[in-house]
Parts: sequence; structure tokens; C-alpha cells
Amino acid sequence: MIRLPLLTFRAFSTLLFTAAYAFIPSGSFAQSANSSISLPTDLRIQSSAWWPRKAEAPRDAYVGSAACAKCHSDRAESQANTAMAHASSLVADSESLHAHPTLTFRLGDYSYELHSDANRSTLSVTKAEETRSHHLQWAVGQGHMGQTFLYEQGGSFYESHLSFYSELQGLDITPGHERTTPATLDDALGLKQPATEIERCFSCHATASKTGNEFNP
Repeated sequence: MIRLPLLTFRAFSTLLFTAAYAFIPSGSFAQSANSSISLPTDLRIQSSAWWPRKAEAPRDAYVGSAACAKCHSDRAESQANTAMAHASSLVADSESLHAHPTLTFRLGDYSYELHSDANRSTLSVTKAEETRSHHLQWAVGQGHMGQTFLYEQGGSFYESHLSFYSELQGLDITPGHERTTPATLDDALGLKQPATEIERCFSCHATASKTGNEFNP
């Protein structure tokens, strides 16, 4: 569920049309965000009172999309149809996976199956008589081009070795992963991601994943 904080109509409108985001802590939209001068992202983050990747605002500053929709229903409705509104989701809400309950893929000696039902999606990889499986948790990407999946293991996030591609209507290697045959079943299942990288991913793909300077997607 996308959570939105209260904001002025002008700030809300400007944010929708320039950044495609629909959330901002009350009264914190910085003047620099309306500047016509193009700045590197890191400088924008430092100079703005609010920015998607800044994490100072407390979670209770985000009041939910329904609060904004009370006065700005047309804006809220149009935002709900943008790509940014669907930049990430729980795997259980992935339309791509709902439309493809069983997906398979083969890479060398490894056989993959991604099975989805109403409650969960499970990625399994088998080599010889041995199998590794994980329940996927997050789908990253709108699904227009494709989706990549994340799961947790031992307190760390892993990026699935396979992604769903809309053009293929099927699975293939996730961008940035090696196309060579993985060394182990665990490697074949997914790639462990640094905590800092995961926080950066969530900060752009999900609302208020880090608040009060604490990460909690």
C-alpha cells in the first residue's frame, strides 16, 4: 500500500508532473526542487528539505494516499495509473506472475521453476537430485518491460538470478547477472545484495521504506 503524507495542492501537483512521486512530508517541499537548474542527484538530495532517498522524516508523517485523495481525487487517481505507482509490489500482487502460474527455465545443468498461487510465489532450482527453493517477497519493476524479484535469507536480501521479461512472457537471466553456469545451487537461485544497495533500490521504488533514518521496507 502506498502511503502519502499531507501536502499543499501546489506541491502535490508539481511533484506529480515533475518527479512522478505522490508522497512528501508536510511543508517540506524545498525551493530548490522547483529550480530550473539541473543538479546532480547527490546535490539535489543534500540541498532539498525532502527527497525520495532522504530518510529523516518519521513514518507518522506519511498519512496514506486516501488522505490526499479527499481533496485531490483526480490527482490521486491519475497518479495511481503512473509507472512510478507500480515501481514495486509484493510478489503476491504481481500481475505478471498471476498471469503465469508456472514458469520454467533451463541453464546448463540447472532446471528452474517459478510457481505462483494466490498466496505466494516460489522459485526453485534443481540440479541432479538436489533442489533449492525460496519464497519470493518483492517484485521490482512495473512489469511493462519486466520484473525482478527479491527474497530474504539470513537477514540479507537476494536478487533472483532470473527475471520475468514481458517481451518473452517468460524467464531469463536478470540484468547484471552472469549468463555462465552458476557454481552452486545457491548461486543459481540468487545473488546477495549489499545492504546499502538494497536501501537505495527501495528508496526509489517504494514509499517511505526508510524513515527516521531506519530501513524497514
